[in-house]
Amino acid sequence: MGLEEKMIKGVVFGVFDLMHVGHVKMFEWAKQHVDYLVVGINSGVNLAPHKNKPILTPDERLYLVNACKYVDEAFVFDTEEELHAYQGAHLDYVRFIGDDHKNSYSGDFLPIEKVMVHDRSHGYSSSSMRERIAKAEVKRALFTPTSS
Repeated sequence: MGLEEKMIKGVVFGVFDLMHVGHVKMFEWAKQHVDYLVVGINSGVNLAPHKNKPILTPDERLYLVNACKYVDEAFVFDTEEELHAYQGAHLDYVRFIGDDHKNSYSGDFLPIEKVMVHDRSHGYSSSSMRERIAKAEVKRALFTPTSS
């Protein structure tokens, strides 16, 4: 990249609990559109009541996100206000959202220059991961012989 070219930066926000293939696919897709990818990780402190509370701590999730080769920088935030302040200070960053948020997302009132929607038809989600784990544990409990 020459000195006259502006580095294109992008940002994605989420909880990123139980890091899975869907998260990595989104980071990979986003990184194809920018030179520098930032990930904001919701600590889980102020999640909506209907949302699953994270299993992993914010520090564990930050470690996993930072370990992904597509991510250049990551940080943890606690409140929507913090997310809005970050976005407001970086309106030129491409904002990446999942297609489940295309009609409404945090900070959609801000004059963000470019928003790109990621297709989540791959079917991976933290909720489905939780279900798979729960089913596997029930099956293991039911079919593991106990010693008497």
